[in-house]
Amino acid sequence: MFSQLCGMYLMPLSAGEVYRCVERGKGYFQAVFFLSLNFLCHFFFGYLVSLFSFYLIFIVPDKKKILYKLKNLSLIALFTFLVLMHILIPFYLHRDYHAQSVYDPLWKWYSYGMATVLGKFFNGEVLDGGRFPVLTILTLTGFLISLSRNRDHYRVTWFIFFSAFILYFGKPFWGDLIGILLPMGESLHLHRLINLVYFGAIMCCGTGLSYLWQKIDYGKNKKRLFLSILLTFLLLSPVYYNRFKYSRYNLFWIKDGIVKKAVDYPDYSYVMSHIKDTHKVRVYPGTRANWGNSFKVGSVQAYSILAVDKIDCLSYLPFTWSLNADVQCFFDENRYSHYRLFNVGYVLCAPNMVFPDFALRVSEKGKYSLRQIENTGYFDLVDVPLLVKGNKLNVWHINLLWLRSNFVDSGQHMAIDFENRLKSSDFKRTIVMKERSTFIEGGVEKNVFSEALFSTPYEEGPSRGNIISQWTDGFRYEAHLSVIRESYLLFKMTYHPNWKVIVDGKKGGKIQISPYFTGVKLSPGDHVVKFYYDPGIMKKILLISGIFSLIFLFFLDYRREKV
Repeated sequence: MFSQLCGMYLMPLSAGEVYRCVERGKGYFQAVFFLSLNFLCHFFFGYLVSLFSFYLIFIVPDKKKILYKLKNLSLIALFTFLVLMHILIPFYLHRDYHAQSVYDPLWKWYSYGMATVLGKFFNGEVLDGGRFPVLTILTLTGFLISLSRNRDHYRVTWFIFFSAFILYFGKPFWGDLIGILLPMGESLHLHRLINLVYFGAIMCCGTGLSYLWQKIDYGKNKKRLFLSILLTFLLLSPVYYNRFKYSRYNLFWIKDGIVKKAVDYPDYSYVMSHIKDTHKVRVYPGTRANWGNSFKVGSVQAYSILAVDKIDCLSYLPFTWSLNADVQCFFDENRYSHYRLFNVGYVLCAPNMVFPDFALRVSEKGKYSLRQIENTGYFDLVDVPLLVKGNKLNVWHINLLWLRSNFVDSGQHMAIDFENRLKSSDFKRTIVMKERSTFIEGGVEKNVFSEALFSTPYEEGPSRGNIISQWTDGFRYEAHLSVIRESYLLFKMTYHPNWKVIVDGKKGGKIQISPYFTGVKLSPGDHVVKFYYDPGIMKKILLISGIFSLIFLFFLDYRREKV
């Protein structure tokens, strides 16, 4: 939420600089700088400023200026892209590995529809949240005043508010047209358009208050000036009181949280001190969907405290962009194979909780208990008999079926190919996903639930080998292993094309292995395998080019101003 808050604060500044540059053809550096900063704070806010800067060009009455303004906006867009291309280009190239959570509620993607938005607006919920609807009244007043005036700044005010408001109806109202009105609209959280509604509402409120001040016409009259200030304060007093009350409650919650944490943290810290090599295994403190939501240190869930303490854990993720974010919700705390798969070496729980015998108690104090599970660390040797070709959206069901099957117990995984680069001949079976529930095999369409794909694991054969030792500093991961028969080394980190694999000093060919981990094929023998993440030289070149583009624009702007 903090990034959205920063994006909202910068939105008026970046929108104003872009608008001024588009209108006058001056100040390109300021426009590009603040628009880029807005994008960096939160992509959605930079996107909204860019899109509405384009729309605003067409509401001016002087049609002769449209091409002139389009030229100015095009230059701003070009240099903004150059500044941000170190983010935008890799993001586009690797978009297949940016997850869309199946647990996101539909209203996030679609928004609420016309009836719901109108109802929430006119009952004061959108702008006033249950208090006296002073901001709603001021917004409507400013909107009507702006509609009745024929000057550019009034036109901009009503257009931003009105267009934001009707776009906020979302897909239930606009249907497929939303993808035309909002390019990339199918991939955006449309409920966030409420931020643009707020932006337009603030402008309308300012217009409404300005109209009031003009009517009072205080000029140099101190009494009228005082009356204007007093009336403004009285009008906005419900807002001030509401924010004061919220801040007071917030202060109480903070102080209460500090006191409760001071009581619990010593016991928690004592128990956690018994963990050896916290960077080599993960801790399981429950999830938000089960007992983990009520298992706390003070007033805060234990999984959040672990994150603050920089201890890797398998639990609730505040961001669901990782492909494994949804999968880990199906972690079965009664199956040893799941602990091994996700590299869970410890469980942090309450002393009275019952876990399988393989979870050994190592420390207890107060309301905290630590259980240890024998594990293989971030590496394991596995078989990959099945190849699944698909994309991030349609492999969901088959991945869950695999996770719930005995294939996990026997160390048999799927290769998941989003890029159609793996050969079917390297695997015992190949299927091509059509939709989440259907796939093509041998030219025949089949259903993942009726085919019993994972009913019986493949014959295992002799031992795959063993991992002699492993090492990590939190950034680089290294394994020394002895392989008896051809196997895959499973690295229990979410797959991304930028993971680099070095096998015996040479570059290895990595693949994505179920659920969405990284793996490399190994021949029999002793091997040293290293994994590390490297965005590559391209990103560095793009970043440096973007910085020089901004510097070039600064001097170009300076020279034009001087001339």
